[in-house]
Amino acid sequence: EILLEERHQQQETMRRENRRVQAMSW
Repeated sequence: EILLEERHQQQETMRRENRRVQAMSW
C-alpha cells in the first residue's frame, strides 16, 4: 500500500537524521 511505503520512507529519513545528529554530537 502507498501508506506503508510512505511510512517506510519516513523511517529511513528519521534513521538518517539520527545518524547525522550522532555524528555531530561526537
